Amino acid sequence: MKDKLNKVLTVIIIILIIIIGIIIVFKYFVKKEGKPPVIIDFAYEIETEKASCGKNNSYYKLEDGRTIYTNCLKEININDFKEVRSLKDTLKDDENIIERIINALNEHGEVQEYFKAKIYIDEGELGFSNEGLKILVCDSSKNKNIYIGSLEADFNKDMCE
Repeated sequence: MKDKLNKVLTVIIIILIIIIGIIIVFKYFVKKEGKPPVIIDFAYEIETEKASCGKNNSYYKLEDGRTIYTNCLKEININDFKEVRSLKDTLKDDENIIERIINALNEHGEVQEYFKAKIYIDEGELGFSNEGLKILVCDSSKNKNIYIGSLEADFNKDMCE
């Protein structure tokens, strides 16, 4: 009888150890769904809706004279995990958001340098954008415009001349 009780207790202890191990693995090693990781102090996610690629569409005129254009995107939204607002509405309240987006991509994304231009890329792995994002920032004396597109957008240095 004692041997049978010892075997049952041993099996119960083994099952409990396995269950606790599974809980630890899921809690610490499995990627959690929901709020993506925060990049630096950028507590937003950029949500994009793709569109057909082609010509660059004027999107928003900044107070400093620069224009933001889009390519391969139907919509750009900023999700602060309380509400989702269009980038246009967000820019009306805070034009610096575009600089914070570029700085975050500069810090954590891929940066390709061209003559008088840089392309900042998030391939969708940073917890920053839902489907990936490319931003071309022109830096010539005549053109400091910004082009925002999906990963399929075809940006080139001629856009900044």
